[in-house]
Amino acid sequence: MYKNLLVLFHLAVINTVISFGQIPTDYYKGTEGLTGTELETFLRNVINEGFQGISYGDARYILDETDADPNIEGNVVLVYLGISVSGVWDSGITWNREHVWPQSLLNTDVSNSTIGVGSDLHNLKPADPAENSSRSNDYFDVEQTADTYVPRDEVKGDIARILFYMTVMYDYLELVNSAPLVYEMAKLDVLLSWHKADPVDDFERNRNEVIYSYQKNRNPFIDHPEFVAQVWNLTALNDKNYKTMYVYPNPARDYLHISATEGFQTFRILNMIGQTVKEGTFGEPIIPLDGLSKGKYIVQLINKETVSSLPFIIN
Repeated sequence: MYKNLLVLFHLAVINTVISFGQIPTDYYKGTEGLTGTELETFLRNVINEGFQGISYGDARYILDETDADPNIEGNVVLVYLGISVSGVWDSGITWNREHVWPQSLLNTDVSNSTIGVGSDLHNLKPADPAENSSRSNDYFDVEQTADTYVPRDEVKGDIARILFYMTVMYDYLELVNSAPLVYEMAKLDVLLSWHKADPVDDFERNRNEVIYSYQKNRNPFIDHPEFVAQVWNLTALNDKNYKTMYVYPNPARDYLHISATEGFQTFRILNMIGQTVKEGTFGEPIIPLDGLSKGKYIVQLINKETVSSLPFIIN
């Protein structure tokens, strides 16, 4: 009975507010020309304004709609395994509620009455209980270890955009490139590459619409994938051998991170009159900027056959 009432209320709302694939008029008005922190702050205000939190308990009867199998009525698609199962909630036996940004790293407890960061629908996905337990609070990386988890290719971009949403929605959350502490999640460089490799699809767009009909906020990185490069100030280089590479943060301060270093043996940093001011070999794709003053620079990535250059700023 509860489920039926919830669905009837939802249908009444959604039929008056949205249709599939239609971003509300002026929802992102004012983002033109913004980048970096300015765009992030603007988007944070947009997605927090009018936000209506849903309880963790209510999520049990919404995720079967957000992640509904478009080919089998009444089924949901499990995020990590990609299999289709009955969407009927059976106390978490068939599927349970997965926190993509792990609950422990959100530093929050949840019960069915909880409304807050631990119940945000954008961060919740239906998952196989055993696989959910196996993933635990592992962070995402390119190889699976005791501390890292690699999802299937079809949802890598989805997961990245969920985590991008979380760090914008909640200003105390941060994406990092090392093993995360509380309020952190990783790895940013991997997530950026997944965002590009696995573009937004109709499943993700429909999920965004359904969540908007309940929570009254959207994931801006689904509506506008280009916001990712703009928020993280990515300077891109399209290289025939390495596809798209990014350098970030830009402007930088203490370090420079390069998203694609495989195949490059060394780097050098040039000032604007062509003098080499720093050089070295690649271990990690992070170059410390200690000893360099504020200004404009060029980083060159070097292998036996190629020299690729990317501009950046230290402020």
